[in-house]
Amino acid sequence: MARKRPAKSGSGKQKISTEYLLLGVLVIGIAFVILRGKNTTISMQAETPPAVEGQGNPVQVLPSHQPPVDVRKYQDELNQQRAQFAQARSLGLKSMPLKSQGDTVTIPLVFAPNKVWCQGGDLDTMRYAAKSDTNKEFLITLEAIGRGGKNPFVRTSLKELQKGVSYSFTIPKPKDTTAYGVYICTDGRKENSCQRKGIETHSQASTELAEDPNKARSEDRVFFFQNLVIDSKKVEAYRTDDFSSDFQRSISSHLIKKGLSASEVQTAWKNNTTLKSSPVDRRKDKIVLSLPYNDPRCIQAKK
Repeated sequence: MARKRPAKSGSGKQKISTEYLLLGVLVIGIAFVILRGKNTTISMQAETPPAVEGQGNPVQVLPSHQPPVDVRKYQDELNQQRAQFAQARSLGLKSMPLKSQGDTVTIPLVFAPNKVWCQGGDLDTMRYAAKSDTNKEFLITLEAIGRGGKNPFVRTSLKELQKGVSYSFTIPKPKDTTAYGVYICTDGRKENSCQRKGIETHSQASTELAEDPNKARSEDRVFFFQNLVIDSKKVEAYRTDDFSSDFQRSISSHLIKKGLSASEVQTAWKNNTTLKSSPVDRRKDKIVLSLPYNDPRCIQAKK
């Protein structure tokens, strides 16, 4: 008896058809992505600058251009600054801004005793000339050189000067650069001024005081002088330890260029070379004036 051949299942045909269908869909999807990628571009909307209020035109941002550097001008300015610095150093210039109030300026002064070794100083001559340590027989003034009128002053004693004193003098605000003198003198006639008193070297004064003390003490004389150059904003001083002709020409030229008269400069130079007071220093917001005196240990060492 012959066997019958089994019939093919319909599920197998269905499975094969499904696979072809999925494959076709996949191919179509890949082709679609490729074609879309070739024809698609990404666009971004450009920002526009904000419009100026009240105007219809937008603001245009212009590129900034740095101006070219003038090398020659820069070098000239640098050379000028170096020259000014060198001059200030050689002349010993020291300046300080002034505090003003209305039509006046204030000059703060500190008189500081300075002990030196085996060398007489301003305070030693004043000690020989003083009739008493405690009498206020010394006058400190700030006076415009060669000019009259009232000037600030204070009376003090040898004892106070030996300890050190501080005073602030108020003067009318100068309209022009003016030469002032800081003086210490004796003022037996109560004139409240020093610049009309006699000026001689400390050596000459000491000799007179040794030869005839009573007569020498009865005469008013100047023991200390410093030239201050004052304008409406600052005070300036210069070195007083160089008395060469070269320095005289340099400092005279500097002072005259600042506006001082030849007579003011000559008077200040004469007083400086006669008394040879120590150079001015600056300590913060004060002008320091040194009053040297001989160290007492020097005298003891010689005995």
